[in-house]
Amino acid sequence: MQITNNGALVFNQTNNLSLTNIVGMGAGTLTKNGTNTLTLTANNTYNWTTIGLGATVQVGTGGATGSLGSGSVTNDGKLVYNRSGSITAGNIKTGPATGGEVDFLGAANVALNGGNTYINNTVIDGGVVTLGAAEVIPSAATVAGSAGWLVLGILVLVYYAANKRDQWLKTAGAALGESEDDLAMARVGSGASAKV
Repeated sequence: MQITNNGALVFNQTNNLSLTNIVGMGAGTLTKNGTNTLTLTANNTYNWTTIGLGATVQVGTGGATGSLGSGSVTNDGKLVYNRSGSITAGNIKTGPATGGEVDFLGAANVALNGGNTYINNTVIDGGVVTLGAAEVIPSAATVAGSAGWLVLGILVLVYYAANKRDQWLKTAGAALGESEDDLAMARVGSGASAKV
């Protein structure tokens, strides 16, 4: 079954919910309120996503399917990517409650693009995350009010695309107290973090 959403689809459930139907083929929006988790396991084509204060939206369950809609994300809660394969993320904004955390789990190769203004943590605990440009992970230097940390799990590889990789390794290495070579080997201990 397919949900055709040309309006506002709002989830405010009191339990965790997994949505396996495709939400799309319309100009609608998806909003997740409440303190529980909405997991999207289908490849969705609705317009934009809003995550309310304390809410969690998870994309995928570790497999090759699961996506948000095509528009931007307003994030005052937590956005979790748990995918395999290759995915693209970006254009993740902080909401009116000035919050938002983004977690990358699973084995996916993630291209993280720009337009991000969420102000809380960025957690990378699996896969490979390629930063498409400088400052795609928000920091206090680029986003007013940013208080987020870059939190790296075990066996994580994060690098800038093209010639930005060495710059990131130098900056992150200094913040983490690790050498550039150690970070390049992608052996950052579980729970290591750096202020961004």
